[in-house]
Amino acid sequence: MSKTEKETIQDLGNLLTSNQLKEDFSLLRSSFEEGHAGLYVHRNKTEIDTKFDEFSIKLDSPTTLLDFYKLIAEFIDFIADGHTAVNFDTKLGNHIQNEVGIFPIKPSLINERFYVYRDFSEDESIVVGTEILKINGKSVNEIIKNLLSFVFIDGFGTERKYRLLEKNFSRLFPLIYGVKSVFDIEYRVLRSQKTKEVKLNAITVKKVKETHEKRFPEDFSDSLYSLTFNSDLNVAVLKIKTFNSGKTMSKFTGIKKYAKEDKFARFLKKAFRRIEEEKIEKLIIDLRGNSGGRENYGALLYSYLTTCDFQYFDVVSLRKKRYDFFKTTNNNMYKVILGLVRKEKINHGYKIHNPFFIPPLYKIHKKKKNAVTGDVFALIDGGSFSAACEFLTTCHRFQRVKFVGEETRGAYIGNNSGLMVNVSLPNSKLVLRIPLFRFIMPVSQEDNHRGIKPDYEIKASIEDISKGKDTALEYVLRNLV
Repeated sequence: MSKTEKETIQDLGNLLTSNQLKEDFSLLRSSFEEGHAGLYVHRNKTEIDTKFDEFSIKLDSPTTLLDFYKLIAEFIDFIADGHTAVNFDTKLGNHIQNEVGIFPIKPSLINERFYVYRDFSEDESIVVGTEILKINGKSVNEIIKNLLSFVFIDGFGTERKYRLLEKNFSRLFPLIYGVKSVFDIEYRVLRSQKTKEVKLNAITVKKVKETHEKRFPEDFSDSLYSLTFNSDLNVAVLKIKTFNSGKTMSKFTGIKKYAKEDKFARFLKKAFRRIEEEKIEKLIIDLRGNSGGRENYGALLYSYLTTCDFQYFDVVSLRKKRYDFFKTTNNNMYKVILGLVRKEKINHGYKIHNPFFIPPLYKIHKKKKNAVTGDVFALIDGGSFSAACEFLTTCHRFQRVKFVGEETRGAYIGNNSGLMVNVSLPNSKLVLRIPLFRFIMPVSQEDNHRGIKPDYEIKASIEDISKGKDTALEYVLRNLV
């Protein structure tokens, strides 16, 4: 066991006294109750209060840092909000990811089974499509069921978590099951019933990035926004990987070429001009894996599809004018931003009108002159989230689009996001991320705690994934257009 591994295990095993835990819990509870924009959206106040009381009882005895983290994650999973999070302090998080290392395989999760999608290990013997059966002696089926509690979505539905767990598995597994420098893997040989065992070394995040770019360059070749045509079927495919700007994604991913791409508004203008020029009758919009970004991008995109004028949001709100828990953030930026927002008192807080980072929230959007009038299909999955789902809800509301793929991670009724405040707990140093704005879509908010569901549910098999086959897109091209 390396020195860094020993140090990490020791840090995660540090005991917090009951008094320390209760002090942290007190700040956690007051911050959520005061500031969280949608604390009672998917659970009512009685349910939340009961969960808080159950949480508090578990703090009567000393608890390790890792177990306290798990208790907070359990609570966040219970309130069912995908923008809320808990993280270790930067120093410990960086130590795990950049010194000890993480699990070296990115999975495809299908029916609670773990298939290799990307192998970043030095071994390179495990090919795409290989099924992993056990990790460190534990059944992968059991591991997946457990880890689903540590990835957060808007609303309910276990399968909606798969795509996010695929992204987070490499970081979460060693954290929850024990930081290791070596992982024991049992797998089934591809296209065989024979099983083998192999040891794989943990890998740093930096090494993952280097290996990813070298071993799988195709993952970095796509643009953020693209338009392609199928002339034989008279169909256009508009792929939108994000509702963030190219510059933002360049900073976030480190992929420099993104910063040079057209701005979103300019891209859409060019794209729909070409669609009109080519006399395209049907459009496929691919929003799989689009985790959101800027709200105005969704409204702009829908203005190229609409048959009538429309309002995008019903209400965007926050709970209070001023927050006491801001004293714990050590960041005056939040006060400045909220000071610039015009607030109107409503039943559940304050309706906001002019956050400077979002254009007018309640204006009536007009149909674009070259808006598409033919059939539109949207490809969706558990990676579709936040602002992408606001757009998809609008499409559903006006029955303008047929949805193909998997249910989205974002909720149909809206989300809590916009302005996210980090609250550092004084003893554990765990950091809470709390969303302050509630984006409410003009649809029924009653008993609707799921994502946007597909009209045609299409799931890729591991054989399709291994061959690079786009199952959902091919289904639309073969059966619907």
